Amino acid sequence: MKSFASIIPLVAALAFVILAVTGIDLIMGRVGLGMVVLGGALFLSFLLRVVKPPPDRRLGLAALVLAGGAYFLWRAWAGGPVALATVDIALVLSGLGVYLGVVASGERGRRIWIAVVAGLALLNAAIALYQQWSPGIYYFWQSRAGEHQMVAGFFGHYNPFAAYLNGSVFFLLSYVVLGRRLGLRILLALGSVAIVAALVYSGSRGGWLSFVIGGAVWLVFLLVVLKRQGSRLFGPLALAGVLLMVAGGVTSIEVVRKLTAERQMPQNPDFDTEINLAEADGGRMAFQQMAFEVFQDEPVLGAGPQAFSYRSLEKWDRDALGIWTNLPVYAHNEYLQVLSDYGLVGFLVVLVLLFSHGVIAVAGVLSGGTRDREMILWQIGAVGGLVAILAQSFFSFLFHFPACLALAAVQLGMLASPVSQTKQGGLVLGRVVALAGMAVAVGLVVTGWPLGQSYRLQRQGMRELRSAGDPDEVFRSFATLTKAGNLAKQPDIFEVIARRAMTLANQVVKEGNPGLARDYALKAKEALERSLELNPHFGEGLAGLPRVSDMLGHDAEAEEGHRKAMTELWTREISLRPHYHAARSSFYKAFRAGSNDEALRFLYQARERLQQRLMILRKKSDFEPIREFAIEVEAWIAFREGRRLFQKGDEIWKNARPRNPELAMALLLEARKRYERAKEVVAGIEPLWETEWKQLETHLSYLRAGRTNPLELNGEDLGKYLLPEVGLATGEGSR
Repeated sequence: MKSFASIIPLVAALAFVILAVTGIDLIMGRVGLGMVVLGGALFLSFLLRVVKPPPDRRLGLAALVLAGGAYFLWRAWAGGPVALATVDIALVLSGLGVYLGVVASGERGRRIWIAVVAGLALLNAAIALYQQWSPGIYYFWQSRAGEHQMVAGFFGHYNPFAAYLNGSVFFLLSYVVLGRRLGLRILLALGSVAIVAALVYSGSRGGWLSFVIGGAVWLVFLLVVLKRQGSRLFGPLALAGVLLMVAGGVTSIEVVRKLTAERQMPQNPDFDTEINLAEADGGRMAFQQMAFEVFQDEPVLGAGPQAFSYRSLEKWDRDALGIWTNLPVYAHNEYLQVLSDYGLVGFLVVLVLLFSHGVIAVAGVLSGGTRDREMILWQIGAVGGLVAILAQSFFSFLFHFPACLALAAVQLGMLASPVSQTKQGGLVLGRVVALAGMAVAVGLVVTGWPLGQSYRLQRQGMRELRSAGDPDEVFRSFATLTKAGNLAKQPDIFEVIARRAMTLANQVVKEGNPGLARDYALKAKEALERSLELNPHFGEGLAGLPRVSDMLGHDAEAEEGHRKAMTELWTREISLRPHYHAARSSFYKAFRAGSNDEALRFLYQARERLQQRLMILRKKSDFEPIREFAIEVEAWIAFREGRRLFQKGDEIWKNARPRNPELAMALLLEARKRYERAKEVVAGIEPLWETEWKQLETHLSYLRAGRTNPLELNGEDLGKYLLPEVGLATGEGSR
C-alpha cells in the first residue's frame, strides 16, 4: 500500500507538467488531459485518507481553501453564460486540484513537485534563449511565419511566460543559498542565470518589475532565516542584497521606460485624435476603471464569470480610449477582475486565503522547526515567487492562464505544508477534507474529459474541413466540429463553422448553385444561434447572425440583428464592423425595393450607417475597401435622386398649371448633375441610366430651344423635391 501511495504524488506532478505545458494560453481544451490525470491521482490519494486520515496537514487551512473554491464554483455556475462559466470552473478546479495535490504530498512528494516546477522553468528558459537567437520562431505550439518574433518559451505571450519564470526561479535561488549539495547548487545557479536572461529577453515590463519586487521579499525572508541560523553568509548577503535591490529599482525604471517607448503606438494619420497615455499602454488604465465601474454596479456577488468581457463595452469612454484599442476581454488587473466578476465576497475570499497562508508561512519559517528543515527552503522560494506573480497580476490577467494558476497553487500548497512535526489532526475534519478532495477530483474528471475530447475533435474536424473534397465531406467536418463545440461549451468553435459555411455559400452562389448555398447559409445560421445560446454576449455571433439572415433573405430578422449589433458592439467597429455590415444590408435591400423612393430610403440608411461608423472611429476617411463601398453608395444615391428630380421636373413641365418651365428646367439640370455623378458606377450596371439620360438630354434641349432660364434653387428649395434623410439606423451614432 505504501508503494502504491508513493506513486500518487508522481502522477499528480505529471498532471502538473501537462497543465503547465498545455495551459500556456487561453485555449482551455488543451488542458483537459491534465485535469483528468490530476483528478484520478487526487481521487486515489483522498480515498486512502478517508479510510485513514494522516497526521495533521493543516487541515483547517485546506478546509478554508475548499470553502473559498466552493464559492467561486457556485458563483460561476449560477452567475453567467454557460460558455464563460465553463472556463472559470475549469480554472478553479485546476487550481484546487494542484493545491490539494501538493498539500497531500509528503517530503518525497514535495521534492517531486519542486523538481517538475524547476525543470519546466529551465526548459522554458532554454526554449526562450533558442528563440532569441533563432529569428522566425514565434510560438512553440504553432509556427506563425511572418509574425514578429516573441521570446516566450512554451507560452503564447511573454507576460505569462515571465510570470512562470518569476514564480519558479526563487525555488532555485533558495537552494543555491541554503542547499547542501555543492554540485547541484552550482548547476542551479547557472540555471537561475539562464532564467533571468530569458526574463530580460522576453521584454515583459511587468515581469521584470515583479521579479524585483519578489526578489526583495525573498531576500528579507532569506536573511531572517540566515540570521536565526547564525550563518556567516548573513552579512555579505545583506550587503549584496541591498545593492542588488537598489540596482533592481533603478533598472526597473529604465527597463519599463525603454520597453514602453518601443511599444508606443504611432499616431495614425487616418484618425482625428492623437494616441493618449491610456491608449499608449494598451488601454490598461481605462480597462481597470471600467472593471471598477462594473463592480460598483453589482458590488456584493459581482456580475458573474468573465462579465467584464461584455459589461466593459457598456462603460467605454470614447474620449479616454480609442476604438482601435485592444478588445478588453480581461481587466489586466486580477484584483479588479475578481471584484467585477465575483464581487466583494470573492475579493475577500482571495484576501483571506492569501493572508492566512502568509501568516502561517511566516510563523513556520520563524519557528525554525527541527523536522523537515528542507521545507523552510522551499517556503522561502514559494513566498518570493508568489509575491512576484501577485505583483504582476496588478497589470496582467495571469490567473486566466492555467499554467500560471497551477504554479501559484503549488506555491500556496508549499506554504500550507508544515515545517515542524504536527500532532494527529481531528478524524472528522480529516475525513471531511478528504471527501471534499474526492469531490474536487470528480469535478476535474467530469470537466476535464469533455474539454480534452473537444480539443481532439476540434483538431480532427479542422483536418477534415481542410481536406474536404465535396459538400458531404464538408458537412461531416461540420458535424465533428459541432460535437467539439458542444462538449467544450465554447462559441468560438461554432463561429469557425459559420465563417467557413458562409465562405462556401458565397463561393457556390458564384458557381450557380443557389440550393447548396442556402444549405451552407442555414448551417451557418444554426452554428451562430448555438454560439449565442452558449454566450448571448458573443460578439462574433451577434455580428455574424444578421449577415447570414441577409443571405437567406430574412429581411426583418436581419434588420433586427443589425440594429442589436450596432447598439451592443459599436465599440468593436474596428474589428467586427457592425455599422459597415448594416450599411451593406441596407444597400442591397435598395436593389430589391419596389419603387425608386423606397430604394432611395434604403440608400440614405446605408449612407447614415457609414457616417456613424466614421464618427465612432473618428476617422477622416475609411479604409480602402470600405471607402470604395461608400463611393458606390453615393453613386447610387445620386442616380436615385436624379431619377426622382427627373420625374418631378418632367411632371412640372408637362402637367403644372400654370406652366412653370423655369422650375422644371432647374430640377432637370439638378437631375443631370446627379446622372453625371452616377455614370462611372451605375451606367455599366443599370440599363435605365442610359435610357433616361437620353430622355433627359432631349427634354433639356427642348427647354433650351424655348430660351427657358432655370430658377435659382438653394438647398432648402431642392430638399422639398427629395426624400428627407430620415435616419433609420440605431447604434452609437444616435446615442
